Amino acid sequence: MDKAVKTVVILVFRDESVLIIGQGDESHHVIGTYGLPGGRVEDGEIEKEAAVRELKEETELLTDTGDMSELPGVEYFGDMARKDGNKISMSMKVFLCRKYQGEPKITEEGKPIWVPINTLSGYNLLPNVQDAVNKGLEFLKNNNEIMDSK
Repeated sequence: MDKAVKTVVILVFRDESVLIIGQGDESHHVIGTYGLPGGRVEDGEIEKEAAVRELKEETELLTDTGDMSELPGVEYFGDMARKDGNKISMSMKVFLCRKYQGEPKITEEGKPIWVPINTLSGYNLLPNVQDAVNKGLEFLKNNNEIMDSK
């Protein structure tokens, strides 16, 4: 079995909503699916730095490593279907963006949209997105933190 590709995804909450990305033509994912901002960790890159970079690349939102927190104990493993029909083994760590600047913009990677959390299940989500959002919300609640990260 091939070694899993290390990836990161980022949870960004605002006003009872979460930021998701509609997969576009330039994405490796199946078009018509929605995921969290994120992507591969490059060789030699620290995961938190990858999370900051990927958030900017996919949404144009700016943050820094001090405003990113890894969700403790939350990591996913599995095979992800690609739009070319292949599957790739991935490991995915989840980061919570506590503060950012700017407004999300459409990029080559896809279309970021704010989705009310209570409607998230109505979207064609990539694997583990709903679970990651639920665990992020649970983490915030357990730590008496507010959801708005702007």
